[in-house]
Amino acid sequence: MANYTSTGLSYYGQLVSPPDTTPPSAPANLTGSAGYTSVSLSWNAATDNVGVAGYNIFRCQPSALGQPCTVVWIGQTSSPQYLDTLTSNTPYNYQVQAFDLANNVSPLSPVLSLLTYLTQASSPTALSATAVSAQEIDLSWTPPQNTTGLSKYLILSGPSPSSLVQIAIAPAANTTYRNLPLSPATSSYYAVEAVEEGVTSPMSTLASAATIPLPNAPGNVTAAPSPTTIVLTWQQTQAPGGLPVGSYQILEGTTPGQLAKIATVAGGTTYTVRSLNAGTTYYFEIVAVDTDYEDSVPSNQISATTLPLPPPPTNLSATAPTATQITLTWQWAPLPSGLPIARYLIDCGTSPTSLTQIGVATSLSYTD
Repeated sequence: MANYTSTGLSYYGQLVSPPDTTPPSAPANLTGSAGYTSVSLSWNAATDNVGVAGYNIFRCQPSALGQPCTVVWIGQTSSPQYLDTLTSNTPYNYQVQAFDLANNVSPLSPVLSLLTYLTQASSPTALSATAVSAQEIDLSWTPPQNTTGLSKYLILSGPSPSSLVQIAIAPAANTTYRNLPLSPATSSYYAVEAVEEGVTSPMSTLASAATIPLPNAPGNVTAAPSPTTIVLTWQQTQAPGGLPVGSYQILEGTTPGQLAKIATVAGGTTYTVRSLNAGTTYYFEIVAVDTDYEDSVPSNQISATTLPLPPPPTNLSATAPTATQITLTWQWAPLPSGLPIARYLIDCGTSPTSLTQIGVATSLSYTD
């Protein structure tokens, strides 16, 4: 390749006769590698009938990588390589042109598009954390202002601002994340990092939230038994920051610690357990369920024993005071743990196996 200066080019045009009018060939195979703030270009040397004096370097900055723009001259070099100093994370287009000592210029090379590396990614903004249940906190954020090269988000969480660790990766298209399952009534701190062109941004500003507490366990559970029913009552207080109670589950069993759900009470704080066996001990627990269907721990277990059935009347006798009447008399004594008698049911029939109820008595005698 011929050496050149502006003075040399002028003398060459005056000395060479006839003048050289043949341009060099266009530079071929323009390639380059981008750094953070520089681009290194190289190409195959052009050819000329006399000799290539050097190369003109042209550059422009498109709106996005690979988009067209109008190049302008930025420099010259006498060798088929060039180092350009630039701005990070910016797209550029390059073309190269050869010239000879007669200042004949070649066509421009094909366009080479390059993007300098990102030195620091932008952080997400407006991070918020919202507790939606006893086990879930939902996050949302705003993407970085420039999302070119954004590939993913890193979700960080911890029990304190100084103990954050990565817990998840969210796609670049997402700006929300559901953190679950968590423990009830537990505070968590969060931050989000953006990853652009393999570079991780600083953490976003922190956000925190506490999961909703479970309902309080029902208290002051009492039981009022009869021979075949037990009436349960209880009291309920709402946990601070908790959701309202929507229903209660009634658990029952005849062995302590081996209880099963028998009913759900949608409103109120009382329930009557029916169709029980007389003289039998039953065990109960009550569970409160909030409007998000989260269960409390069970209430304290209580027990109640159904009352015994009244013993049968004794010493039943029948007399006929008239030809059309029969008077019945009997005796009855309550059990020590039984209830007072309310009434007697009188059955009658023409055979021992065909008795039907014919009346009710409230004393120890009855006349039919």
